[in-house]
Amino acid sequence: MKLRSILATALLSLGAMVATAHAQPAGFQSSAAWGYDSYDRHEQHEYDNGYHDGSHSGMEDARHHRAFSFYDHGAYRDHKDASYRDGYERGYREAYRANSRDRDWER
Repeated sequence: MKLRSILATALLSLGAMVATAHAQPAGFQSSAAWGYDSYDRHEQHEYDNGYHDGSHSGMEDARHHRAFSFYDHGAYRDHKDASYRDGYERGYREAYRANSRDRDWER
């Protein structure tokens, strides 16, 4: 009886995999098969790190009445990853705007 239960479970699992494979177009491979999932996670991680760093820099610059310029920060200038830099710029802009008393800063 236990063997039948194991075989039934195995057959149902195999059937589910076959049904999933047939539901996708011929020649289709998921992004995971090409390694894009890990790439996408890396890009998101870099963006998030940049956003965090830029937010901190933007807040500090606004609070100390420094000019709006994320370009002046080494973390932005020296980082080669475009996702990091995109996140840094957005975080900087949002934090500077939220913490600045001078509302005419944005260019």
